Amino acid sequence: MSESVFSTIRTYLLIPPAVTGECLLAHLTWYLIRPLFTEGPGFPEEGPACTMIAERVWNLPGDLLSESALPLTAAGLFLIIPGIIIAALALTPFVRYRINPHPLSRTPHRLFTDGIYRRSRNPMYLSHFFLLFGWGLVFSPELLPLTVIWIGYFLKRQILMEEEFLEETCPEYRDYLKRTPRWFGIRNS
Repeated sequence: MSESVFSTIRTYLLIPPAVTGECLLAHLTWYLIRPLFTEGPGFPEEGPACTMIAERVWNLPGDLLSESALPLTAAGLFLIIPGIIIAALALTPFVRYRINPHPLSRTPHRLFTDGIYRRSRNPMYLSHFFLLFGWGLVFSPELLPLTVIWIGYFLKRQILMEEEFLEETCPEYRDYLKRTPRWFGIRNS
């Protein structure tokens, strides 16, 4: 493979939907294979690991609603549901104006300043944070610190790249930057 192919793959693995999917898969995978690394109840005494993983998938709803897991499942859903709502509200103008929401898209665009974008400059990224934190609580709370560090690093990197692009291409962005907080009610430039 050529260097440009690797560069393209690396670039696309670091876009918001990919990072969200990667973190969800990491949490779900750890949930499924955790018994392989612990000596407690549920550790497969015999038989292949695939059987144990299949049983974990089959028992997932019951496990997440068990008395011990229910508080974390409820807390996770408490974050996942607003994450989905915020994502839907953030994507609505892109759908309405038929604009590609992909952060690497350099196709004709416009700066959205109404709706949810009146309250937050980065609602899509906020939705990613809610979703990832919620999935972490539901599937693998022990991985949550790593997820928070990764998503914090990623969001800062991605937001700074997009802000630089918007400053270069949208003259009205500086005014929008002054009047609209990055996150709901939290002012920072």
